[in-house]
Amino acid sequence: MTKSSCDSGPWWVYDDLAPCYRHRFTQLYPFITLIVVSASALILRSLFFVYKSRGKYARRLLTPATDSERQPLLTQGSNAPHYVETPNVVPPDLDYTQETRPVSDIVPSFDPSPKASHFAVKKDSSTSPLFSSSDNSDTDVDEDNSSTISADSSASSLHLQEQEETNKKDYADLNATGDVTIVTVTRSTAENVRLGVEFVCNVVLVASSLAAFFIPSISKEWTSPAFLTAITALWTYTLALISIRLYLISKSIVPVVPLWAHSTTIYLLAFLLHLVTFRSAILHPVSRKSQQFNIGQSLLVCILFLTNFTAKIGDAPAKIYIQGSAFPSLEPISSIFSIISYSWIDSTIWIGYFRSLTAKDIWELKDDDHSVAVFDSWAVSTADSPASSSGGTTEKRSLIFSLVKYFANLLIISNSWTFLYSLLSFGPPFLLKVILEYVDNPSRTPSSVVWLYVFALFFCGVISNSVQGQSLFIGRRICIQLRSILIGEIYTKTLRRRATVAKSSKLGQADDEEGEEEAENDNTKDDKTTDKDDTQANHGAIINLMAVDTFKVSEICAYLHFISQGVFVTVLCVFFLYLLIGWSSFIGAGSMILLMPIQFRLSRMYSKSQTQLMAATDRRINKLNEVLQSIRIIKFFAWEEKFSESVMEIREEELKHLRTRYILWSAATLVYFTIPIVVTVLTFGSYIFIQKHLLTAPVAFTALALLNVMRNPVEQMAEVVTELLQAKVSLDRIEDFLNEKETSKYSQLSVHPTSGSNTRIGFQNATFSWESSDISNTSKTDFKLRDIDVDFKVGELNVIIGPTGSGKTSLLLALLGEMELAAGSIYLPGGCLRDQVVPDAATGLAETVAYCSQSAWLLNDTLRNNVLFGSEYDHDRYNAVIDACSLRRDLEILDAGDQTEIGEKGITLSGGQKQRVSLARAFYSNSRHLILDDCLSAVDSHTALWIYQHCLTGPLALNRTIILVSHNVALTISQASKVIVMDNGRVKAQGTPTVLLAQGHLGDDELTSASVTRAASSVNLKAHGSNSSAIATSVHNQLVPKTFGEEVAAKLSEEPDPSIIEEENDKKKKKKGSGKLVAEETKQEGSVSTDVYLAYMKAMGGKSFWIFLISLFLFQPVLDITKSWWIKIWTQAITEKNPDQITVENIHYVAPSLLSHCYSYLYYHSLNFLSNSNNAGIASTVRAWDEKTHGSVFYMVMYIVISIVFATFTTFNVLVSYLGGINASRKLFKKLLDNVLQSKIRFFDSTPIGRIMNRFSKDMEGVDQELPTMASSVFRFILGSLATTFLIAYITPGFLIFGIFIMSLYWLIGIFYLSASREIKRIDSISKSPIYQHFGETLSGVSTIRAYGVGNRFISDSFSKVDNNNRPFFYLWVANRWLSFRIDLAGALVSFSSAAMIILNTKGLSAGLAGLSLSYALTFNDYVLWIVRLYAVLEMNMNSIERLQEYMDIEKEAPAVIEGSRPPANWPSKGEIEVHDLSLRYAPDLPMVIRNVTFNVPAFSKIGIVGRTGAGKSTIITAFFRFLEAETGYIKIDGIDISKIGLRDLRQNLAIIPQDPTLFQGTIRSNLDPFDQYTDDEIYEALRRVHLIKPEELSSIVRRIKGKGKSISSGHSTPLRATTAMDSAASSAIAAAAAAKAAEGENVNLFHDLNTAVAEGGSNLSQGQRQLMCLARSLLKSPKVLLLDEATASIDYESDAQIQKTIRAEFAQTTILTIAHRLRSIADYDRILVMDAGRAVEYDHPHVLLQNTGSIFYSMCANSGELETLLGIAQAAYEAL
Repeated sequence: MTKSSCDSGPWWVYDDLAPCYRHRFTQLYPFITLIVVSASALILRSLFFVYKSRGKYARRLLTPATDSERQPLLTQGSNAPHYVETPNVVPPDLDYTQETRPVSDIVPSFDPSPKASHFAVKKDSSTSPLFSSSDNSDTDVDEDNSSTISADSSASSLHLQEQEETNKKDYADLNATGDVTIVTVTRSTAENVRLGVEFVCNVVLVASSLAAFFIPSISKEWTSPAFLTAITALWTYTLALISIRLYLISKSIVPVVPLWAHSTTIYLLAFLLHLVTFRSAILHPVSRKSQQFNIGQSLLVCILFLTNFTAKIGDAPAKIYIQGSAFPSLEPISSIFSIISYSWIDSTIWIGYFRSLTAKDIWELKDDDHSVAVFDSWAVSTADSPASSSGGTTEKRSLIFSLVKYFANLLIISNSWTFLYSLLSFGPPFLLKVILEYVDNPSRTPSSVVWLYVFALFFCGVISNSVQGQSLFIGRRICIQLRSILIGEIYTKTLRRRATVAKSSKLGQADDEEGEEEAENDNTKDDKTTDKDDTQANHGAIINLMAVDTFKVSEICAYLHFISQGVFVTVLCVFFLYLLIGWSSFIGAGSMILLMPIQFRLSRMYSKSQTQLMAATDRRINKLNEVLQSIRIIKFFAWEEKFSESVMEIREEELKHLRTRYILWSAATLVYFTIPIVVTVLTFGSYIFIQKHLLTAPVAFTALALLNVMRNPVEQMAEVVTELLQAKVSLDRIEDFLNEKETSKYSQLSVHPTSGSNTRIGFQNATFSWESSDISNTSKTDFKLRDIDVDFKVGELNVIIGPTGSGKTSLLLALLGEMELAAGSIYLPGGCLRDQVVPDAATGLAETVAYCSQSAWLLNDTLRNNVLFGSEYDHDRYNAVIDACSLRRDLEILDAGDQTEIGEKGITLSGGQKQRVSLARAFYSNSRHLILDDCLSAVDSHTALWIYQHCLTGPLALNRTIILVSHNVALTISQASKVIVMDNGRVKAQGTPTVLLAQGHLGDDELTSASVTRAASSVNLKAHGSNSSAIATSVHNQLVPKTFGEEVAAKLSEEPDPSIIEEENDKKKKKKGSGKLVAEETKQEGSVSTDVYLAYMKAMGGKSFWIFLISLFLFQPVLDITKSWWIKIWTQAITEKNPDQITVENIHYVAPSLLSHCYSYLYYHSLNFLSNSNNAGIASTVRAWDEKTHGSVFYMVMYIVISIVFATFTTFNVLVSYLGGINASRKLFKKLLDNVLQSKIRFFDSTPIGRIMNRFSKDMEGVDQELPTMASSVFRFILGSLATTFLIAYITPGFLIFGIFIMSLYWLIGIFYLSASREIKRIDSISKSPIYQHFGETLSGVSTIRAYGVGNRFISDSFSKVDNNNRPFFYLWVANRWLSFRIDLAGALVSFSSAAMIILNTKGLSAGLAGLSLSYALTFNDYVLWIVRLYAVLEMNMNSIERLQEYMDIEKEAPAVIEGSRPPANWPSKGEIEVHDLSLRYAPDLPMVIRNVTFNVPAFSKIGIVGRTGAGKSTIITAFFRFLEAETGYIKIDGIDISKIGLRDLRQNLAIIPQDPTLFQGTIRSNLDPFDQYTDDEIYEALRRVHLIKPEELSSIVRRIKGKGKSISSGHSTPLRATTAMDSAASSAIAAAAAAKAAEGENVNLFHDLNTAVAEGGSNLSQGQRQLMCLARSLLKSPKVLLLDEATASIDYESDAQIQKTIRAEFAQTTILTIAHRLRSIADYDRILVMDAGRAVEYDHPHVLLQNTGSIFYSMCANSGELETLLGIAQAAYEAL
């Protein structure tokens, strides 16, 4: 055919392309284009690389590489060169190992046995055992961690310095320590064969193309030599590419340009083009040789295509990242086909079917998906917009903009796939059209062309679904990376946030809204200096950010491409509609756009509702966190019911906002169903009434089909926009938190750096504030340190003393940089990370700081790990610290020694043990400077003396600066070089102990005076001769009695117990199991049980509710069918009047909707029913009505009415479902809350708070917001699938057989997926808890972490936990993609098979039935697909119910009230106590902690309980509150056995001041009187009793209030409410006095105003003030039995003495049991109970016990150094009896 004839001739000849068109558009033009584009791209990229490198690295193009990516790919001999490169993905603080393996060695195993390795192991003794199983007997390999990789004999390994040691470990052992292994994966033999096949195929293609020039029977097919030249040029070019690749591989060079990618792209496009050539060669060969030539080349191209698409290695070796025991991700070494089909996780799916998956079955993430790598990359990308300035303030930046910028590349790729999918989605409708045209008239289309359409239908479905899957897969990758970024930002911000701010902010809430709520608080009005920058989020809000907000933001990113998909599909639909109905399409599209403001308005309302919902959720989470953190005090006071009510009050507010949200969602549903009605009516109305066209069936159904095609993407776009608005709210909340003011610690400490010989520690004219660095700040609630000018003695002991609340702790925190510096300077070497400081070679000490807080902060870990705190284990140093801190005996008592888990916040330890572990951590560190805050307050006197002698002033203190806050003045100042006396935020005095004693600043305590005098004498003696040592010893013996010295000597002579210390000891290993306190979080196995579903259904409503809801579900399809049926009637009526306007071909232009045929069937069968004799009249009426002639207006109006009724009914259905879900949420939450609050205290000891909070936050959020939607959707699709199955079977019975096969295939795919996915989801759920637990620990210990300078280690730990959660989360969605690909493939097989059956049976099947069968088959596939998908999601969400139920079955305490056994109303009236043979244990499987204790307490007696730390003192106190039930014996109070009455009756009638003071966020009033039971005068009186208010101050307060006309006492029995306690006059009076005092430059007594804010945990108060508030709270109860557990341990001695005097005077009619380490406070008590190792060893009057010099109590008094004083006090009390 000549060129002119080709240009003028048809492009299609019967059943094929015209030859000239085929040659030109499938060979000449595309081949030349491929060559030019590929070559240009390679050249430009090479030039760009050379230019960018400026010639520095240009030699890399031609010289051997120097990193591990340039490994030889073909040559694997033992002499092959190997190189090492440090990968960027390895965190700097992790050790890493490199190894090289061929890809064939990394093969997943399909062995489902539980003990089988997850991956195949090829044993070869000649290879490196890093990835091989070792049979050596000296290697102890855990079978559960034996997943390994092995190499074949041809593989070589990197020879590292540690190779011999590494060879003794397998994969699991190596990575159990957290080390990283980077495995460089090279080509295996199979991959090398692929290269050879590729080269040979290219050679054959070039040779055959050249030969074609010389064979006339072949060359005559083309009219011009240019065609063959283009073919030859293409294959010559690909041959050149493969040749270059082989050369570079042989030289161990990886090209800087992607040669393999170019070759693969060319093969793909050439394969698609050769399909046309192959078909033409089969149908219309020019000659036999020409046919052979074309078929041969097509087959060779197919081989090239398959070879590269199944290759696992491209140009460069892949790198896989290994950390821990998880096997590396196979994604980097998976072929393109495997990536598309997700078959690279087949082994996981397979194993998940046969057994329950465990965490070790979940693979590792890709290297660039790890949190460290992601966050590092994020930090680099945002380096130009720093989040914070040096002054501690924050520069606000757009987090959204930064995230979009960072993920721009992935978003572009995702949207590119989406655009391709949008184009392909229009293929099936048009292919369906031509197939039905063939059925209607077979003579019009050749059968070969129809079969082409049938195959195209299959491939179009497969390709379009694969393309969409790639968009979703990229979205999930963005999702996990975004989670890592957001959690990383929140966590690092937490480490930079200020330590204490009393006022909390509300995240994501506008300033004006927050201001309105603040205006309600009188205290806020008075404080004019407080602004939004001085507030910060509370702990509950921050936890909610991590638990909920980060999930919402990251989750939406998986579906962002739906927005662009909606836009693309809408544009294409409008275009096709225009071709169909002309400009009326623009009216329909325009109406859709004009109606969008309604959606946007609803979206804004929805967004506002979401903001309010999240704020309420924050308050609930914060309240719950506070409740759980304070659960002991709540149980002590029997406040469970009260706090449950307060939580439920917030919960009801949250549910109110959730209800509003669901109503708005339902309104959006109504709009969603209404808009298509409006669009359809306007489009058809314009087409009929304006364009004056006839609405025929082809036009109507085609237009409706196109509108339906547009409807789903637009619906998804609307949903995503709504979810995006929710995510925007969450992102704003996160951004608000990130923009909060930060600590100025590092800027303060970096101004005057100090280290080495110039080390200076102290202050220079410094003024500090907790709230603001503005020196003019006069906030009355802000405690300030003023005019601090102190230089601490470097390398010596410095002691800070002063009364409670004087500012001692604040001084230490100011030194650490935690307070805001308003003026002056700080000097402290502690402003950098610990890792950045090099220790001194001589002393081993580094210029860093260790900090021991007043309230010991411990990790939920073993005792040893708490001491080590990330430092290397040094056996000798560790033992020395254990001895010096007097922990040796404690370790002997603990079940597993130092491997005992101490629980959250060290819950299993006593207060003294906690402090000593915290002290041991400080002394074990290599820090030269130690800051210790009252670390001796909770230990007994002789232990305190031991610690002082052997720790604080012993060998471990040599060359160390120790700054110690203490109330034990007599003991601690004896060897202090400097003493600082604090008073009301100022330094009252400073100097040596001798000087201060002379000045009278140390008080008049005789022991203190004696201690200073003896210490001074000891110092003076050092200047004398040889007798000085003897004299010094004599002086020391006066202070330290002989008994104590002997005890010291005995302990020093003891050898370390190997069962406690040595980690290799078998006995310790045996103990290790018993030391486990916190069990691993459990998960259910198998499918979610029916009981879980029934529990949720029961919670939604009763039988009547479900009958009503199911009726709604069943009736909804009726209306939908009626709507579709009416369209059918409408078009039929027009067709009957215009029979020439419609043909069978046009009717099935696009297949009618499924339900219209269903109701056509129902309609005509209803007429048959009406034709019965009894209904003949009705039938005739219906027929007569149906036969009437109606205009288009009539049909349109009826269509509108039916559609509106359907939309309204559907909305009502959705709303009822959601309301039922809210009802279920309320009931389940209430039940969960009550069960947790009523559980035994052991549950809280063994269950981390983070794990419990995970239930109340993430799981509850799923129940609230996801379950109702998923459950209703699954039910709706099940009904739809049943209806579809019925219709298919009725219309095409022959398809039923094929349908059974397809259903079996669906079932097989679904069952494999569900078995694996539900277990992965469970692993995902339990892996969230460690994140929250670790985060909670960080929140409470941020000051300690910053002081130690180990924030980087905690960030690394956080990233590790995030990765452990991201792993199951990511692979859960990879499994989802695995399911989607196979379900869509099965669906494509359905459409292909259905079309093939129709083509094979055209003579016996009408076009109408063919269209119905095919359309039903397609619909059937959609229904089944969504059932499987949504049911899987439903099961994942039902896992939340399953996890909630787990905590609904925990063991509860005894009933609160036992009606038949209630004590009298005035019980106890005397407080007479009888304890008989009492034995206690913490759990049935644990040993006794209290053994056979018996003692009696007369009425109104004062009993002191003493004993060594850990002797069981606190345990026996808690037994009175039945925290532990008696194993043997009983406790009787006033003759009533406390085990026989309800817990509320018991606990409400006792009072306790526990060891750890617990305060709640709120005000002073709300803490003292949480439930408004007392009047103001009663509260003030309680504050006076505990000396928080002086008597003269109370009188002044009364006078001021009365002067304003307000009586402090209500004069009623009705108490004042906490929220309206005093009117504005009274509040103003107190505020005015406070402001006046603040203006004078003095700190205000916060307790003058009961509305003064109390921060979380009382962090804005000192430890002593918190203890006194707890004491005042208990005194308000005026109990007959009062128990004090070290209630005044953190209070100065003078205040303690006053309080004890108050207790004796005002509680003469109260029985008091006091645990005390200060023996002076109990020396005049009626009885002393001495506890030792859980037994009562002594019990008598203190005077009687002291008369026995062999008694333990005498020894304790002697060891305290106060023996004479104590003897006098006890004797005076005894004589007064």
